[in-house]
Amino acid sequence: EQLKARVKGTAYAQALLQAQTILLETLDKYPTLQIHWTSWTGLSAHMLTLLQTFPNNLYFGLDGTVTFSKATELHECAFDLPLDKLLLETGRVIPSQVAKVLGRDAFYH
Repeated sequence: EQLKARVKGTAYAQALLQAQTILLETLDKYPTLQIHWTSWTGLSAHMLTLLQTFPNNLYFGLDGTVTFSKATELHECAFDLPLDKLLLETGRVIPSQVAKVLGRDAFYH
């Protein structure tokens, strides 16, 4: 319930609903399509719900932000994601000096 209350009515919640609708419509037309959700930064519970809904079609990628010490929700995703559904991503290399100055703004989201 806390999780629902935290995201209810947010842009994040709206984006998830839109994505689910798009996935349902697309997979209705192309049931064997394989989908890579790149740079997932959402919540683990939502990722797992999407995997349960689309078990044969959906794969998730995690980028370098998973290594940030304060990215605890993303760490949870990394631990919960089955290995056969994980796609490793390499994004661009950000020099540590730039990351220290710009913080999260140094990375695309």
